Amino acid sequence: MISDQSSFAFPEDSARFLADLKANNDKVWFAENKKRYQDIIQAPAKEFVSHVEELLRERSGLVHQSRIFRIYRDLRFSKDKTPYNTHLHISFSPLERCQEGPVWFFGLEVNHLVMGCGQFAFAKDVLTAYRNAVLDGRGEQLQSIIEELKAVGGCIHEPDLKRIPRGFDAEHQRASLLLHKGLSGWIDMDVNDASLPGLVSRLGKKMNDLQPLYNWLGNLTDDQLV
Repeated sequence: MISDQSSFAFPEDSARFLADLKANNDKVWFAENKKRYQDIIQAPAKEFVSHVEELLRERSGLVHQSRIFRIYRDLRFSKDKTPYNTHLHISFSPLERCQEGPVWFFGLEVNHLVMGCGQFAFAKDVLTAYRNAVLDGRGEQLQSIIEELKAVGGCIHEPDLKRIPRGFDAEHQRASLLLHKGLSGWIDMDVNDASLPGLVSRLGKKMNDLQPLYNWLGNLTDDQLV
């Protein structure tokens, strides 16, 4: 039976399953516990995305698509050969944007929940637009958005570069923002929140704190789509 948005919660054992998987990250253990995974992670995740898609449609008027990231790790280029991800990650993006623009993302991890938004890697033309925006008045707005997000406990991903890109002033007051090749922010929540009714509503409140960053990045992409 599908719950309504206000009553949805992940099962109490969801975080415990992820912790157990982290301690027993091998194919034999997972095969023995696959039904448990399906019941308390996979099935609730599918129900969860339907509620969040509804929430985002209510907030924006836009239809969103979701992506539930696979539990199976891609081992082709990784030194870490453990076969499974020990978290549940989900992204949400407006259908009309296709692959362009920021996304919302959610993470259920062993010790905490994550609600965030952003673009992990800018396309080449968007990266150029981002760098130009950092240097003009929009950069002042972005700096204020980041400071306000940090004031409510939010975080910004670490820079991708160690040096200011060639051709830019390393002494500029916002030069540190030029070290990013993508930009995303998030807010951590108590992992126990996942199993309490009203999770979707609480995430919506965190989205309010993240919305200015989402909007700033969305406007940047809109400029590229004109």
